[in-house]
Amino acid sequence: MAEVLFSKIKETIVTFFTEKNIDINKIVLFGSFSKGTSNDESDIDLIILSADFENKSIFQKAKATDGLEWLLIKETKKPFDILYQSVSEWENSSNMMIREAKQHGIILYS
Repeated sequence: MAEVLFSKIKETIVTFFTEKNIDINKIVLFGSFSKGTSNDESDIDLIILSADFENKSIFQKAKATDGLEWLLIKETKKPFDILYQSVSEWENSSNMMIREAKQHGIILYS
């Protein structure tokens, strides 16, 4: 069941980004779904890394990815929490969520 869900998430994101001409470096699943502790109320936590996000503000990233979360919810019937990071933000971050994703995350795409 989880493998089917993760595959659907990956396919939806890759298709969306391809249509927007945004390269994806990595998709990382983290949080309860990566730890196997999710329940019916859990959201799906993702970090999407792209070199195209380098030197982009949060507003520019939001504009570039507008509609993705809705599409994922439509496809999976699950809520999402998505962080968009450049490669350097990922590599240099001291954010606790990023550290957790690096340690316990599941790579859905690389």
